[in-house]
Amino acid sequence: MKTRKFFHLTKVKCFFVCLLMYLVSLSMNGMYANGVATAGLNILLLGWLGIIDGVVAWYANPCLLLSFVLLLKFPDASGKFALLGFCLGASALSIQHMVVDESGNQVAVTLGAAYYLWLACFPVAYLASVSELGG
Repeated sequence: MKTRKFFHLTKVKCFFVCLLMYLVSLSMNGMYANGVATAGLNILLLGWLGIIDGVVAWYANPCLLLSFVLLLKFPDASGKFALLGFCLGASALSIQHMVVDESGNQVAVTLGAAYYLWLACFPVAYLASVSELGG
């Protein structure tokens, strides 16, 4: 019984570490387009529009949310959503340019610290899901 309690506490700790990382990433700069910084919160609010330009990385956010929701009852599914979210989120590494207006003008894009902190949430969420499997 002690082993199970230990793994449950590890799961809860991983969840809160992941949640803290996610919240901190919202306050940091997630992207620089033409030298102008964009905060993580702005990317969260408007990133779903990236699908228009073929960018699917934002859709890792619902995967992370599902991973959190399923963590206690369905840890296997939680881990799968965390892995899927990581793959979707990592697709942003291929972004080099972004369309900025209706005429199709593009600017160079570099990813900020918030992106890497946000992406690191997914392995932590996965660790939270597999910690239950050990007990």
